[in-house]
Amino acid sequence: MTFDGPAGAGSAPPGRGAEPADDAPALPAPCLMLVTDRHAFPSYRAGVELLDAIHRLWPDDFAWREAPYEFVSDRPAIDLLAGGPECREAIESGKGLQDWIAGWQADEEAFREERREILLYPEEGA
Repeated sequence: MTFDGPAGAGSAPPGRGAEPADDAPALPAPCLMLVTDRHAFPSYRAGVELLDAIHRLWPDDFAWREAPYEFVSDRPAIDLLAGGPECREAIESGKGLQDWIAGWQADEEAFREERREILLYPEEGA
């Protein structure tokens, strides 16, 4: 099983291995993802990259959940889960996720700084 992510085809993100699942149908072929290092594995990024890959590979079969999610019906569930429409819009545009993902580090640093004064315990590694 290969990973067609930002590091290139055939590479796996840190902390992850994959193997074919038993009794897999011909298409699409499910796989079992084995997280070997939860601190190194970028789980959120892997999830959105999987959504993007599925959207690219099977655009006619792909659809966002339309039913209400968590009692919210005025926007797609993915927008609630991703914190806004940016993930969905990046996937739907077909331009890839790189620009959206590139902004994460600055957003994470701003969030860490904002919450620093209210933490009960110091952040690990800080």
